[in-house]
Amino acid sequence: GVLNVKSKTERYITSVKNLILNKSLCSKLPKASKLICISNQAGISTKDLTFQNLNKINNKISKYLKSLGIKIEKYYISHHHYNSQSYFRKPNPGNFFKASNQFNFILDKTFYIGDDKRDIEAAYNANTYIIYVGKDQLTSKERKKYNFVMLKNSIKYVYNEKRKYRF
Repeated sequence: GVLNVKSKTERYITSVKNLILNKSLCSKLPKASKLICISNQAGISTKDLTFQNLNKINNKISKYLKSLGIKIEKYYISHHHYNSQSYFRKPNPGNFFKASNQFNFILDKTFYIGDDKRDIEAAYNANTYIIYVGKDQLTSKERKKYNFVMLKNSIKYVYNEKRKYRF
């Protein structure tokens, strides 16, 4: 839902032919950046989506971003059912920790871009920051709880600030 446009009629994007790239958001990503994608894909466990189709979808996203000078280093996918309590399914932080360990970065020196309240909770649980691009409004209780992880500036501004200080 961040790099692609969510379907208005289907729960999951199940094939590359249904993929609509979020070109507006992608154009806001800094050139020459390297990204890690952390995603829940419960469609795998519900059998609405196959690993083969997910790989085709991710390859199309990667190819498009590459044409913009942006590289996705790796996809971290939770294929667990949405009722699962898996440590790797957002809002749990498992894939954040896995990525941090594999790519040797410090989570509280980086940020995540998300469009769902679960993304905010996952960033909070992983002790990282988030730029929230979703449409759902946060309650006053949520705003208070997540205030310190929510970044209000543009993606490019935050990215450049992080790079300036070599985080």
